[in-house]
Amino acid sequence: MKKILLKIDSIFGSPFFGFNEYLKLKKRFIYYNKQLQERLNKYPNLKFNKTKIVNQLEENGFIVIKNFLDVDILEKIKNDFDKYLNTGTNLLPVSNDSIREKNDLKPSKVFLSPEDLNKGQQFCRNYTNNMVLKDPLLNINEISSLAFNENIINITSSYLGTLSALGGLNLRKSFVNSIPEFDTQYFHIDPNSAKFLKCFFYLNDVDENGGPFCYIRGSHKKRFFGHTKKYRWTLEEMLTKYKKEDIVNIIANVGDLIIADTNGFHRGNPITSNDRYMLTLDYVIHHEFDGKINSFKISKSAFNNIELNFKGAADFLEIQN
Repeated sequence: MKKILLKIDSIFGSPFFGFNEYLKLKKRFIYYNKQLQERLNKYPNLKFNKTKIVNQLEENGFIVIKNFLDVDILEKIKNDFDKYLNTGTNLLPVSNDSIREKNDLKPSKVFLSPEDLNKGQQFCRNYTNNMVLKDPLLNINEISSLAFNENIINITSSYLGTLSALGGLNLRKSFVNSIPEFDTQYFHIDPNSAKFLKCFFYLNDVDENGGPFCYIRGSHKKRFFGHTKKYRWTLEEMLTKYKKEDIVNIIANVGDLIIADTNGFHRGNPITSNDRYMLTLDYVIHHEFDGKINSFKISKSAFNNIELNFKGAADFLEIQN
């Protein structure tokens, strides 16, 4: 019956689907604005002024800040991550992409075994597109100091309208191989919150062939009718919805900071030359996914090192003794 109704709706231009799409978005913003007011009440004395950076974020949905961070801390994070990759320890489940069919848009259901992971990243690279660190804040100390960087908190808080908080994070290495595109290599919108920011740090220089982060300029504000009909979209489909010049491959070096509102369409481009290391930090004003996932963990010592005014930037993390 549902399929029949959808087909009838489609014949008439999908008015009911469009109205339902609008209602869902409105509901998300009602929830967001409620959480915004609660957070403003919680931190009434913290004020954040808008800057040119924030104005550009609001206009385009992304920005690249050159030479934002000393490369030494990123090099240390990369080297520590490599130790885990080489031993197959403290990693999230690694998808066995080599057995998946081309154009598979669904989440992976088959993963490499612990024995495979113990053989290290040079073995695994032929079977998967990427490997991801488990509990980044606990396993690499330097990530905590970076995540609560005063300049990052000021920028993200100004954009969101109140003190931002770290919601989640991801440290990933993506490989050059002959395996087809899957998952985040297709265009999508993140469902974490109605409004939030992601900060991206490349841990190695990334050019056009290194799998740069790709963002569709302005798509955080301008989304096409029916954009929720499915989660992942191809480049060819996006080219029928947006101008080619607005589909931007973001080239950057170690130390540069990329910030994006990933309620806009984005993807990680396929890698054709060098492997890509990337650290991603999410900044929100409420628990990501409306609190439907487990909180990331931070050590008590790392929490104690956060500047007093910014302790609230760890509100959505689980503090480990």
